[in-house]
Amino acid sequence: MVNFTDGKGMAIDPYFFKANYNDYVNRVLDIFPQSLRELKVYYDHDSNRQKWNATDKSEIIAGCANSGISIECFDAKKIHDRVWEKDGTVAKVVGTSFNQLGRNVAFILDLPETDRIAFFRELNRNSRLIT
Repeated sequence: MVNFTDGKGMAIDPYFFKANYNDYVNRVLDIFPQSLRELKVYYDHDSNRQKWNATDKSEIIAGCANSGISIECFDAKKIHDRVWEKDGTVAKVVGTSFNQLGRNVAFILDLPETDRIAFFRELNRNSRLIT
């Protein structure tokens, strides 16, 4: 994956904090380049509450912090698809969750610019900062 120009990225995944794998943080960090410094995570906080515990989420955030990556979390109840964005200009639609990467056949496709703009406009309207 190419380096981030401004070191900022986004992961939109309704179940981002669902995984219980010990190496989950490493999976997340392997996906994004070493130039990543800020990651915004949009996920469905209420839906995930029953599938993960606060310790798992704290460990993921701490593991990223130890790698020099700060994370902001946003509750976005109306999201369904998984999207990754870098530098506020390029977005990918991802057909699987982080915890399933490499385990199943999946796609990662470019999100056309007009769709990216519309998607993020709706995401901003339907999300709130929680950390």
